[in-house]
Amino acid sequence: MRIGVPLSLYSKTENMPAKLNISYQASMLSLIKFGLSNTNPELFKYLYAENRIKDFAISVFFPHAQFQGKTIVLGEKQNAIIYFSTNDMKLGLNFFNAFQWLCSCKDRPFNSTLNVNVGRVFDVPVPTITSERVIFKTMSPLVIRRQDGYFLSCVGNRVTEEYRTALKESVRVHQTSKAMQGLVDTLEFTPLNMKKTVMNPFGQYVEASVGTFELKGSPLLLNDILNSGLGGKRGSFAGMLGLVKEVEDDD
Repeated sequence: MRIGVPLSLYSKTENMPAKLNISYQASMLSLIKFGLSNTNPELFKYLYAENRIKDFAISVFFPHAQFQGKTIVLGEKQNAIIYFSTNDMKLGLNFFNAFQWLCSCKDRPFNSTLNVNVGRVFDVPVPTITSERVIFKTMSPLVIRRQDGYFLSCVGNRVTEEYRTALKESVRVHQTSKAMQGLVDTLEFTPLNMKKTVMNPFGQYVEASVGTFELKGSPLLLNDILNSGLGGKRGSFAGMLGLVKEVEDDD
């Protein structure tokens, strides 16, 4: 299940352009939490009262924006879109309700300089994977870290075994059934055109990667990854993927 949530961000000062700091994640997450805490307080507490693995991924797209150093100069009218994706239909419906409720909160303060209006939620079709090889692109940075918390990245088509191992372990810990965990053993990651990037979502610098890569594995597991994301910090605007294509044996 994947949905899109259009936002209209505008300056609290009349006739001033809407500008957003590149580390916008805290304000975006506060908006999402505000909606969920009002529509399902029990789920909100379950997800955010303690550090819990999130079975969903989030990304933000800024149409017609200009990126100027650490500042995003936003376009006009609907100038941001939140994408939310999960393989858990019940969880997805709860977030859908939260976003729909936010539609009624007109001119809500977003941060110290901007207000926001939330538009009508729309469905984003997600294809069903039937092949064992697919090419993905990142829609939000891919965050991979070792068990000791050290963040890793890959560049171009080069990758270390350490990175591959950490990526597979990240997939494994997000699986709740032994059957799905067993499928992780045969998962193969091949970078195609990756770039290193650095996020600073909540005052912590996080090394990550963006670009395209191939995954080979069970279609069941690949579909779960497409819907629920890959890597860590998925609930903090990382790990969402888009399907570029399925790879046939003769490709």
